[in-house]
Amino acid sequence: MGEDESFERFSKNPELFEQYHEGFRRQVESWPVNPVDVIVRWLASKYQKQQQQQQKSQSVVVADFGCGDAQLAKELMKIKGREDGAPSSSSSTSSSLFTVHSFDLVSQNELVTACDMANVPLPNKSVDVCV
Repeated sequence: MGEDESFERFSKNPELFEQYHEGFRRQVESWPVNPVDVIVRWLASKYQKQQQQQQKSQSVVVADFGCGDAQLAKELMKIKGREDGAPSSSSSTSSSLFTVHSFDLVSQNELVTACDMANVPLPNKSVDVCV
């Protein structure tokens, strides 16, 4: 099944998408490590260090293709970066170190943009990290 066909099928029958992801969530529970947790730790470590060294407060733009329920976005948006460039995980006055664009065939919440992955609504070269 091609991407266009999948997008059309899931768009017409979102319950199929939910069934697929429910099965996926059950599968992940049996894994010794959740890959999303590994990705979050790696990105946080890499970009917090980079922000400290460069003393920049610029947000890191992440695109998550096939995001499901946007768990990566939920976790990354908790990681704060201070305006002076010194990251903090608890500063209430700072914004997130990450800007996350989450894409999948069906939107299960407000963080997810439903689209065909071949045509995401982002300009070329606007993303720092793709997952």
